[in-house]
Amino acid sequence: YMRVSRATWGDLGKTTGWVYGYGEEDWFTSATAIERTKDGLTYCNTNGYDISVFAFGWCWDDTYGSTSDIADPVYGVHWSGSTVGGPEGNKCWGLDADDFSVTGNSVCMDTYLHATQEYIDHCTANGYKTHVIFTTPPVDTYYKDEKGYQAYLKQKHIREYVKKDMKRVLFDYSDILCYDDDGSLTTRTWNGNTYPSITPTNLGDEKIGHIGSAGAVRLAKAMWWMMARLAGWDGE
Repeated sequence: YMRVSRATWGDLGKTTGWVYGYGEEDWFTSATAIERTKDGLTYCNTNGYDISVFAFGWCWDDTYGSTSDIADPVYGVHWSGSTVGGPEGNKCWGLDADDFSVTGNSVCMDTYLHATQEYIDHCTANGYKTHVIFTTPPVDTYYKDEKGYQAYLKQKHIREYVKKDMKRVLFDYSDILCYDDDGSLTTRTWNGNTYPSITPTNLGDEKIGHIGSAGAVRLAKAMWWMMARLAGWDGE
C-alpha cells in the first residue's frame, strides 16, 4: 500500500512539531528554510518515520502575486510569482540569477532547484533511503495568457535541469494534466508562443485541490507508476 501525508517535522516558523502545510517560504526561499527542511528530514529518518519519497507540492507560487515592471530581454515576458520569506521579500521571480535585473529578486527557479538538490545530497550523505524528487507547478486558474507562458518557461527550466543527471527524478505534475487519457494535448497561445495547458477534462470542477476527479486519477496512476519504479520495478 502507499501512504501519503502532508506532515513535516518543523518548518520556517517552528523548529519542532508536526506541520501540515509547507509553502515556498519553508522549502526554498531562504537559507533558514533549507536548514529547517534538512533538520526535518534528519528527524524523520532517525526516529522511525521512514519517508520513501519527499517533494515540494507547488501551489500558484510561480504565477500568483506581483508582476515585473519590465519584460525579460531574452524571453519577452514579464515574470510573475510569489517568494514569501525571500531575502528581498515577496516578489515576482524568474529563472536564474540574471533575472535579478528584471525582478529585483535573488530568488528564482534555480533557487528551488538548488534547494531540492541540497535535500537530495543531504539524504545521500547521511545514508537516508528517502528519495527527494523534483516537481512542476499546477496549470490552472492563473495559467493563461502571459502569466501562463512565463509559468511554462519555469516548468521547462525544471525539466532541463532534471535531464542533466539520470539520478534525478521528476514528478511532472504539469505535463500529466495537459494530456487526456487518449493522448490528446491541450494548448494555449500568447504572443505567438504556443504552450501546453490543462485539459478541460482534467480541470473538471476544480473541487480536488486544483483539479477535478479525472485529473486526480491521472496523477494517482502516475504516482503509483513512479513509486513502483523507485521501488525497483523495471516498467515491464
